[in-house]
Amino acid sequence: MTVVDRSILGPVDSPSPLPVETGQEPRVVQEITHLILRLTERLQDDYARHAARLGLTAGQAKVLMALRPEESVPMRVLAERTGYDPSNLTGLVDRLVARELVSRRPDAVDRRVTVLTTTQQGERLRLAFWRQIHGDTGPLANLSGEELAGLRSSLRTALQPTD
Repeated sequence: MTVVDRSILGPVDSPSPLPVETGQEPRVVQEITHLILRLTERLQDDYARHAARLGLTAGQAKVLMALRPEESVPMRVLAERTGYDPSNLTGLVDRLVARELVSRRPDAVDRRVTVLTTTQQGERLRLAFWRQIHGDTGPLANLSGEELAGLRSSLRTALQPTD
C-alpha cells in the first residue's frame, strides 16, 4: 500500500474546538472543515493508488501531469506548477529521466537553463494516469448528480476571495 504524507494536514481524526468568527455556527464550520480534510485524505490516497498501479509515486505522477505534450519546461517553471521546492524536484525528475519518461536537456536559447520534455513513453503513461483518475469518482461516487452540483457550487463560493 502506498503511504501519503499528511503531515501538512495534521491529525484530522479528532477535531478540537477552535474559535471561529462571530456569526458562524462553530460546530458546523468545524465539522465541515474536518470532513473536507478527510475527503482530501481519501482523494490523495486514490491519487497515490492510481500512480502506484502505473509504477509511479504520487510525486512522480504530479510532475508528469504538470508537463504538457511537446512542451519544453524549465525546472523553475515545473517547480512553480507543482509547488515543489527545486531541490526536491530534482530527485523526482532524476527518477523519471532514468525511466525514460522525461528527457532533460539545456535550453536552446539559454544553455544555463535545463528544460524538461515528456518522452513518447512518458506521454503514454501520463495519458493512462489521466484516464485512471478521471474514470474513478472515488468517494464522490456516493453523491447524486444534484448533490454533486450543489457541492461544486458551495465549494466555488467558499473558494472565492474574501475582502
